[in-house]
Amino acid sequence: MRMSAWTKLKQGFQLLYPFIIFWSIRNSHQAWAVAFAFLSVGINLNFQRKSVLWGQLLLLAIFGVLSFYTGAESLIRVSPLLISLSFLLIFWQSLGQEKSILEVYGQSFKKISPSEALYLRKATKVWIGFLILNSSLLFYFSFWGSLKAWMLYSGFIFYILSGFLLLGCIAVAKLRKLW
Repeated sequence: MRMSAWTKLKQGFQLLYPFIIFWSIRNSHQAWAVAFAFLSVGINLNFQRKSVLWGQLLLLAIFGVLSFYTGAESLIRVSPLLISLSFLLIFWQSLGQEKSILEVYGQSFKKISPSEALYLRKATKVWIGFLILNSSLLFYFSFWGSLKAWMLYSGFIFYILSGFLLLGCIAVAKLRKLW
């Protein structure tokens, strides 16, 4: 499956966000950090078209303005936290539906069996646990952690942990002969 230019742009912004915020704050460019945070959420909003992201954009606007006027850099670091909380909300809400978000995603590739659907529902719960842990760590690093620790976690460690969880879910599915 080929990625569109828009998808590549969105992913690039997500990967670069912590590093650009780090550079902006370290070089006293708070306005650039706020502008980049808005641009990042705006791209996510356009790409996903999820109503939950409008709330994220509003919160980011509030935090951005407060950060700009108070000089509190921790307020501009909340964007990854808001994104994590948005995904947590989406995954959590999907458990109340007939099909969880991972079941819907799985069905976009093939017709899934009842045992596959059960596995994907359980995997959704595992991802919810991961997103709770991730959000907790991001909350800590956003408000109390050093700028370097925040950048390292939100720009590198999070992606490694997410990749391992994804590979683990795939491996379990393969071992159970679900795919």
